[in-house]
Amino acid sequence: MVSPDRPGTPGFSQSRLAHLRARFGERNRDDQLLQADQPQALTFDPKHFVRASALGPWPGTHMVDSINRVRGELGAPHLPFLPELVHRGYAASQLARTIVALEGLTADGASFGWRLTEGNSREAQLAHTLFASDINALADVVGQETLPTGALKLQFTGPISLAAQLYLTNGERAQHDFGARRDLRDSFLAGVTSWIDLVKEAAPHHTITVQLDEPELTRALAGTIPTASGYRTLRSLPLAEVEESMASTVEALQRQVDSVALAGTDLPFSVPEQARAVLKPFDEVALPVRDLADRDWEAIAEQIEADRAVWLGIVNPLQKSSVGQLAQNIWQRWRRVGLPAQRLNRVTVTETGQLESLNPGEATAVLHDICEVARALAETASDD
Repeated sequence: MVSPDRPGTPGFSQSRLAHLRARFGERNRDDQLLQADQPQALTFDPKHFVRASALGPWPGTHMVDSINRVRGELGAPHLPFLPELVHRGYAASQLARTIVALEGLTADGASFGWRLTEGNSREAQLAHTLFASDINALADVVGQETLPTGALKLQFTGPISLAAQLYLTNGERAQHDFGARRDLRDSFLAGVTSWIDLVKEAAPHHTITVQLDEPELTRALAGTIPTASGYRTLRSLPLAEVEESMASTVEALQRQVDSVALAGTDLPFSVPEQARAVLKPFDEVALPVRDLADRDWEAIAEQIEADRAVWLGIVNPLQKSSVGQLAQNIWQRWRRVGLPAQRLNRVTVTETGQLESLNPGEATAVLHDICEVARALAETASDD
């Protein structure tokens, strides 16, 4: 699953990489000074700054337009991302991008989902082509920016959910087999390196965050994921194995990127031992605020006090709410658990999900609202 133009580098030729390097050569010190001199229209103490971002899925089928919209709203110092255009089909999903990153393994599309297979498959090749094209689009957009610096986020499926969502050749989930679980994780870590390098080529001078989504984590720990037949459930994964898998994955990624975040999961805060074990290696964690009880805010406070950044899913794309009221609600809970205003710089505001269910214009408006909530939260803290 690599390009014949350059072994080990998926989807890019030598000439393309040379073009990228020529376009994004090392910036001189004047560029850095110019960036530092840009005016900041802050109406609050910068130490209370709250970052804005979104979780990744995006409507539409045009990647250049999507990247422009995301980067237009989530400019520095917010956290823009490489969108997942799920309307292009299964080969453009986050899971498909993760499969493309596997080294030495591939999968084909079956009626029940993605199935590990030997050799190349049409479905995997399409996913490969789309991911490489998306990075090309990112390079084109960044190349047209006056000062292409800042932050960028990539989203992949985490090791636990990857094993739960992929199937073996016998039709059973990969989670059923310990060796398959281990091999999938190791294959991802071996292969994702080259893709991250390509993103760095496309967006130089950017800090990189990798978001690992784990939608099946809670069910994997609870032993409630059904077998392929649906008549039984898979045995729960040992917490020690989950902890080791998460730690090895995050530690490997941290050697290549600036931050690793856990998202897309309903963390078992009711079982503190599980939550602490899972979260331990991560730099950041995403949480859907509207679903959290007061006791869960104690867990959020614990994360902040451990200097772990927290993404708060505040803005519901399907429900228009007052920006000021959303910010006030979060601030009241923040103070209720005894957190100081100065720690708001560890917060990122996101949507609750389902951005892809809107049209591109509506989704862009939601990003604007997310930024406004982040700003309002910082202003509220400064005024308190």
